Amino acid sequence: DCTPEEYDTFINKALDIKPDFVIDDGGDLVHMLHTKRRELLSGIVGALLARGLDDMARLPLLCALACEVHGRAAGIAAERFGSSGVMATDIIDCVGLAADSVERCAALGVPTPEIADAMSDEEKSNA
Repeated sequence: DCTPEEYDTFINKALDIKPDFVIDDGGDLVHMLHTKRRELLSGIVGALLARGLDDMARLPLLCALACEVHGRAAGIAAERFGSSGVMATDIIDCVGLAADSVERCAALGVPTPEIADAMSDEEKSNA
């Protein structure tokens, strides 16, 4: 066990390497990124901005899209390597496929597999 201060120190040490992607099942690391380490939040959002999706009024939607692409990339990597064996570099390698998948799902008006898995039966029937 460690103190909350030690825990934050460990999280910061993980972020000090400036990862391109972060997977955090507890949310502590992601919370730190959004509150204290915002300089590291670029990656997919930056790539989408570079593609010309730079309407600042739609920035919240763009951020949601980036999160969805990241989640789908993790799902594809887990399908390929097993959920226990996925590494950050595996997710990076799957971003292009994930972006294509998310765009296809959006065009068809259907949820991505990760969203569908998280939906209740009632939500699925209303989708």
